[in-house]
Amino acid sequence: MQLRYNGLNCEIEYKTAETEAAAPVSAVDVFEDILATLPLKTRGSYGKALRAFKKSLQGGAPTLSALSVSHVKQWIAAMATDGVRLSTACHYLDCMSALAGKAVEAGYALDREVFAHAPQRAASGEIVTSPDALLAIGRQARPGNAQCALSSDLLLFSQYSGGMPLGEIIKLEQADAGTFRGPCAEIAARYRSERRRALFPLSQSRRAHASIEAEQSRRIGALLSSAGSGLRDYSPGVAVALWAAAALAAGIEPSIVRACIGDADTGTALQLVDPASGVDVSAVHLSVASFVSHAPERWHAMRLRRGILPADVEARIAAAGLSMPATFYPMTEVVRRVGHRMQRDIRAFIPDVLFFKTTDTAIAPLLRTIGDIAWCYRETNSPQSPYAVISDAQMLAFQRIIGSFTPDVELMRPTLRDLGIGRRVRITAGAMCGYEGVIHDVPASLPGHLCSKRRIFSISFLSDFGMQWSVDIDEAFIEEL
Repeated sequence: MQLRYNGLNCEIEYKTAETEAAAPVSAVDVFEDILATLPLKTRGSYGKALRAFKKSLQGGAPTLSALSVSHVKQWIAAMATDGVRLSTACHYLDCMSALAGKAVEAGYALDREVFAHAPQRAASGEIVTSPDALLAIGRQARPGNAQCALSSDLLLFSQYSGGMPLGEIIKLEQADAGTFRGPCAEIAARYRSERRRALFPLSQSRRAHASIEAEQSRRIGALLSSAGSGLRDYSPGVAVALWAAAALAAGIEPSIVRACIGDADTGTALQLVDPASGVDVSAVHLSVASFVSHAPERWHAMRLRRGILPADVEARIAAAGLSMPATFYPMTEVVRRVGHRMQRDIRAFIPDVLFFKTTDTAIAPLLRTIGDIAWCYRETNSPQSPYAVISDAQMLAFQRIIGSFTPDVELMRPTLRDLGIGRRVRITAGAMCGYEGVIHDVPASLPGHLCSKRRIFSISFLSDFGMQWSVDIDEAFIEEL
């Protein structure tokens, strides 16, 4: 076939349906050949569409006969993830549909409607947002200004709830606080009050809800704008579009995101994505909330004040209406000889330390509730220092050690050694075998020992997470370094 364009003669060898049977041809190759025959002005926009389609193909371009709607859906999902505007996505689909039509006219066996399966939903307002500003707000410390802190909490509460409109948040009551999970529950806990019916203190009894909504929309818009979003308000459309952008950034499949938002206008190709079925919307909300806040649950350690037990902490937290975090308070069985009998006692391995697992944002409300009976270890002695974190790996190893520190060791009369405070020692037996520490105290002999000269040493250990803790060890199981 000989064609003439731009004043030049060129020859293009077309592979028709008959020749394709002998030598399968890539659909992209066919579209590129068709593209080369188009006027330069048309070629520009069509070329952008073809490049976008080619980029989305995973595992290589299909043959012309294998090209199907599933490839187009894959492309639409990729455009949704990339935040491509709805108008642009629809234009790209039109361009590729036109190329497919020209391929059919050239004799290729191809469904010319393969690129037109999706309904052409028009964008109402071209609401296109990036999650960057939201992530910046969600991952920084709460503002010191009370009004800014409230607006920030309203924004995050809305986003943690899948883009809940401000109008619905304003109507929430104290009785609703217990229905929330995860980060939403943490925010709700900050505003629990028996003196107020509404959950959030927005003067709902004295002001029209529409006025409150308009004010907070402007305040939240200002927060987002200062974080670099370019937004000026927080309308219901912006709330949903922002949440959808965060969900896609968190790695949630576009079809799942679409199922969560329904037909809400995001201004992006997400509106062309077919929604998934059987989606656990609540679980998706929690996943996105964790991504936005970047606040996974981590292990910390609190020091119990004198005479305080974990049960006292739990009772105080329950009375305040807060959720009790996961805790670890290791107990050990101690065997000692009393006369001719072996006596077993259960005692705390580290009596004044309670390990707990929660998010960083939940620690402050927790300590405000129990601050008079316990405090949390920090990385340094400074009150502004971050709370010390125990990694999951360290905690797991620690739990294994504690779990195996059972009383299968009988206390025996030791060979007295000249050990004293400040000496570095190594544990020689039991589950703590191999641990090294420093003697920081020599408690009085325990009652019931075979010999009044029996000594128990308090040995201080410095963990990898920066917290110092001590364990009482019989001198029979200690060697000086």
